[in-house]
Amino acid sequence: MIPLVTFEEAMNQGLRIGILALLAGGITVVVSLIYRWYVNEELPQGVGILFGAAAIAVVLNTTVSLGQAIGGTTELLNERAAAFTILTFFFGAVASEGGRHIGDRFGQRLAPGWALGGLDREVRAYVKGAGRTIRLKLPDEIHDIDGYDPVRSDIKAQLAGETMTLPGRLTHQELHEAFISRLQQDHGIGKADVEFDERGNVVYLAVGRGEAGIGHTLPPGQVATAIRADPAFSASPGDQVRVWRTTPEVERLLTAEIRAMADDIVTLAVEEELVDRLNPESGYRLVTLPREIQDDRAFASVLRRANETAVRITIASDASVTGQLPRDFDLIVLVIDPADGDRLAPPPVDRPFEAGDTVIAMGRPDSLRRFETAAQGTSP
Repeated sequence: MIPLVTFEEAMNQGLRIGILALLAGGITVVVSLIYRWYVNEELPQGVGILFGAAAIAVVLNTTVSLGQAIGGTTELLNERAAAFTILTFFFGAVASEGGRHIGDRFGQRLAPGWALGGLDREVRAYVKGAGRTIRLKLPDEIHDIDGYDPVRSDIKAQLAGETMTLPGRLTHQELHEAFISRLQQDHGIGKADVEFDERGNVVYLAVGRGEAGIGHTLPPGQVATAIRADPAFSASPGDQVRVWRTTPEVERLLTAEIRAMADDIVTLAVEEELVDRLNPESGYRLVTLPREIQDDRAFASVLRRANETAVRITIASDASVTGQLPRDFDLIVLVIDPADGDRLAPPPVDRPFEAGDTVIAMGRPDSLRRFETAAQGTSP
């Protein structure tokens, strides 16, 4: 049974517990802040409690050792001291968990320019070589990129007005790439359209989610549909197959491409005018054809992974882009359909844009935005 204590003794012991708990919380704040700076992640749960408990243990062990050396006492062996020790570690654990969250928040918001945490490993290597960093303040309004699924509103609210630390002494192109890389890594943003002024400040930012699914990989005139089928065991997405109906009579229906499989459900890319021949409730047999390189699929897969995208734009009669070249907008022009002439695919690199041209071009979202603005009859 724990001996009764006086009010004054209880206050003294409570004060000691509070001081040790604050020590544990303070140690964890520092550890969590440094961890956030160094690896740009939150300190794992439990690690902060471990550091806080270690700090308390060091203090208690030191106290006991001094007590034994000076007066020959062993306080940790009596019941009152044991209760004090248990309560100290309990409140120390609570304070350590709170310190973990506080330190992480300070590490996110108050990291100074010289701190290397908040930067990924590649950026830290730049910082060590350059010797300094720059801080970019994002606009208060974050826009959506046309043609892409919008980013969640809470992510855009988090980005609005945020200050981002990046390495200094970068060229404009390197700064652009490092900035987009940080957005993709830290916030899961698939595409970004950013514009810097002459001083390197962010004056315009639009974001979009990366394209998902197979819809954007379907060429014109094709649709995707799911059927019940029995493909060969070696068949895989991308294979060309012939689709056969087995009832009421054996008949070859069409040729398609496998896009996905799950058990006996197969998703096919089919010519739009032929898709009505298939019934999702019926069963079919698939015959795999020899594999051939498909340029359209290869191009779509490369484009999906790249930062660039492709658009189709018609140049207005009063467009300021008339007479300019693709390199003026940092674009790769794939096709030009003149208003009165034969299709140029690809066009000569020195062929200027003309009014009435329908242009299929590939480039980064910011380059395409400037080109589209100029092609609509306004200055870029």
